[in-house]
Amino acid sequence: NAAMQVNLTSAFTMVQEAQSELTESGRGSVIFFSSIYGQVGPVSDLYEGTDIVQPAGYAASKGGLLQFSRYLATTLAPSVRVNTITPGGVWRDQPEPFHQRYVARTPLGRMAHEEDLKGAVAYLSSDLSAYVTGHNLVVDGGWTTW
Repeated sequence: NAAMQVNLTSAFTMVQEAQSELTESGRGSVIFFSSIYGQVGPVSDLYEGTDIVQPAGYAASKGGLLQFSRYLATTLAPSVRVNTITPGGVWRDQPEPFHQRYVARTPLGRMAHEEDLKGAVAYLSSDLSAYVTGHNLVVDGGWTTW
């Protein structure tokens, strides 16, 4: 329930509260953050020997956010664009066994850093993406290509 509240209900509430201002601007842009586990199942062996868990509510809420983004992209258009950024794992001092296994599965050979997401945010929030809505921009170092 906590994951649903933080990841999905809060997104719904924020858009609901800002909808009139976004629409009145004529060029509003909403960007949600999902997760690779919103579109693919978890890889359980990554977590062996660690205290890291991936509860079902997390995956369900992030997958729901992707669908919510597509829904809003059709209902708030043409005044508001709605897109999602889906990052892969972000380095936050995870246990070394997890880190090594994660990196081994990632074509670019590392976990993401917050800096890696800036370009995606800049693109989706600017006029460079003026004709982009309902899109899910995956920034995962190639992790979901397998």
